[in-house]
Amino acid sequence: ENHEALPPGPSTTRLDNNNIASRMDRLLQLPFIYRGVPPPRDITRARVHPSIDTIAAGAFAGCENLTDVEVHEGVRKIE
Repeated sequence: ENHEALPPGPSTTRLDNNNIASRMDRLLQLPFIYRGVPPPRDITRARVHPSIDTIAAGAFAGCENLTDVEVHEGVRKIE
């Protein structure tokens, strides 16, 4: 048998429940990028993609936890 030592690799992070919860919290803080399609209902933040110049009526309907929507200067119309 050949048992060669593995070269040193990048440091690893042990994934335990606290670490996973912390990573999930960070992911949940990221805004949903609105590109003209209905977002998931559980979002809390949204950012309008630069390619969007019109936000459709009811675009965020049903998003009861939505507290913040970032709108860029190129948005010309909110229906």
